[in-house]
Amino acid sequence: MQPRGLGILTLVGAQIDSVIVPSLPADIVFDVAVRLVGLSLDFKRDCDLEVTLTAPTWEELGKLNVPIQPRTPDWTHLPGSEINYHVMTRIDFEAIEYGAHHLEFVLDGKTQPHANTALTVVEPSLHRLRDPIESKYVSQKWIQQRKALDEHYHRGIIATRDILDLNEDIWAIPAGLLAWTIDG
Repeated sequence: MQPRGLGILTLVGAQIDSVIVPSLPADIVFDVAVRLVGLSLDFKRDCDLEVTLTAPTWEELGKLNVPIQPRTPDWTHLPGSEINYHVMTRIDFEAIEYGAHHLEFVLDGKTQPHANTALTVVEPSLHRLRDPIESKYVSQKWIQQRKALDEHYHRGIIATRDILDLNEDIWAIPAGLLAWTIDG
């Protein structure tokens, strides 16, 4: 844990899910909203956000550097309050294989593993599966991520980083194991 207000920003999250493509290769374009949180002192200097896209085989497909400009709060800002700063970036790549394409975030040289996420490229035949599948790149607190599945379907599968839990109607299955099962 690092103290706040010392020029240390926190990358809160970037949520994406899946895309269905009729065939491969497919040009995929999507926007990612990144939310940065910090005190006004944290935004006094430039920051660099690096986004890395990797294929399902963990081969690096590309890196994107997003400069974060200094930000001064307006007159309505209360001293000591946090500032939320949203940065939008567009990801454009050619998918040549199905599966989870991972987005990894590095803010000022520090990895942000809690914010990493994945975009799952799905073929049309898998879209007709009986149980909905949601991809959340988490290693803990996966139960919080199941809210949408629980509200709409009351069943489903969450593809996680490394959690296996088959005890309820919504399962947590590691993405690699799920991909291997579907592919096999």
